[in-house]
Amino acid sequence: MKLNIGSGIDYRHDYINIDWNRELKADIYLDIDKKNLPQKDSTVESIDAFHVIEHLNNFNHFMNECRRVLISGGSLHIRTPSPLCEWFWQDPSHIRGYMPNTFIIYCVAKEWKIKGLDLWSKANVNIEHSIENNVQAVIIDVVMTK
Repeated sequence: MKLNIGSGIDYRHDYINIDWNRELKADIYLDIDKKNLPQKDSTVESIDAFHVIEHLNNFNHFMNECRRVLISGGSLHIRTPSPLCEWFWQDPSHIRGYMPNTFIIYCVAKEWKIKGLDLWSKANVNIEHSIENNVQAVIIDVVMTK
């Protein structure tokens, strides 16, 4: 089973598509900022969440829920704009920015477990540069492994 969280206009036929916006096509309508994923523990092989986390108030909840439903060795693929680029700030719905090291912390900060962070085994982080809407865009592309 594969999840496409925040599917928006990117509906995928080989995924379970999850979005909060009922005006868009999705298989499950859910506000991941406030609700748990309906999948059972350790039942999902991969999750894509492209241009989602910058809109969330509760990032730790999102990360813990993704880790909960993933099988051992399963992956979470996140794409998010860097707050260091102008493109990030053009969208007024962006409420929080992340840096590449944000994701590394989820793998190494064992002392943060007491703060409610579930640890991941690995994070592969890449930075992509492009032009979006006539401005420089910097995209953080990360694959987290449970």
